[in-house]
Amino acid sequence: MQPPDRRDLNENLRVEVEAALAGEVPQSVVLLQCPDRLPRALVTDVYGVTHPRVITYADLLGTLDQSTIIDQLEHEPERRLPLPQLPPGTVLVDLVERAATSVPNSTGTTGSNSYVVTGVLPARTHLFTLQSGPAFGEEQTDKETSTYEIVLPPIVYRALYNEALRNVTELSVALLSPELEGDPAPHTQVFRYPFSNVYSNFQNVVEGVCWYQKQDITLSMHQLPDLVKRFVSIPNDPTHYTRDLTHNAPAALELKGYAPFLEAIEKGGGIPHDWLVPAGLTIQELHQKKGRTE
Repeated sequence: MQPPDRRDLNENLRVEVEAALAGEVPQSVVLLQCPDRLPRALVTDVYGVTHPRVITYADLLGTLDQSTIIDQLEHEPERRLPLPQLPPGTVLVDLVERAATSVPNSTGTTGSNSYVVTGVLPARTHLFTLQSGPAFGEEQTDKETSTYEIVLPPIVYRALYNEALRNVTELSVALLSPELEGDPAPHTQVFRYPFSNVYSNFQNVVEGVCWYQKQDITLSMHQLPDLVKRFVSIPNDPTHYTRDLTHNAPAALELKGYAPFLEAIEKGGGIPHDWLVPAGLTIQELHQKKGRTE
């Protein structure tokens, strides 16, 4: 988690102190202490009425004792934040808390928490679609569409979810081995997604998805698996995207194309373990956005 910007903290503190001085923060104490002078305080009671006074340290402690502040001072500092409903299959989750700003964002809020969620979708059949478009320079014609029912092993994803905007700004997609035994764990090895539009490092996102439209999709954090399924179902061009397969699916090159690759997987009832390329990462390392170790 990155520390808040000091300028933001200074501005936020100034705004909050000004609000307390105006009596807008009930049950608060604003203290001014200078060398060679007794402390001066502005106490705002539960009704929002302010009481300025010059006090001794004993008075200050007595004043605090009449407010809820003393209860907070008696305990270790902590802040409890409720988590949104986690998606099914969640393995790891981190809260990225940013300091509130004095300027509301587009949602009207002054703070923005994000969550890094890494989870696993169970093995299932996905519908893959290939649409043949015109070659470069040719006129647009009706696209020829082919569909394939592809059994994929568990999909592992990592998403950076913005709670205020309710969208995903980073998305990583990879696979687990079809030979995996037991439940996925942080130490489980990850394999490259052997299809289009996923790169080892896309815009500083490990195993990142090239899908700019994802940020325009509004969803709850619980719906992250649906976003991954939506990405998998996006139609691809069998020719234009063949170049993507050079780095994550060597078997597709041996079969001379995207369509023959999908046909072989569909006919075989799933993708063989030997066709998968190790990402050089564990689920934990993918979650932490670490680079490939191979």
